[in-house]
Amino acid sequence: MSLSNTSANKNIPNSVPSERLWLRSELMGTQVITTDTGRRLGVVGEV
Repeated sequence: MSLSNTSANKNIPNSVPSERLWLRSELMGTQVITTDTGRRLGVVGEV
């Protein structure tokens, strides 16, 4: 799963790329890591 934005739907107003729609259960327990340094920030425990 990728958390980066895509420009696939940037020409359609008020649209949300499907990559940004996740179930709460999919996010819980997910590790958060910085893209620039690769440093682990923690684990998602609350949405």
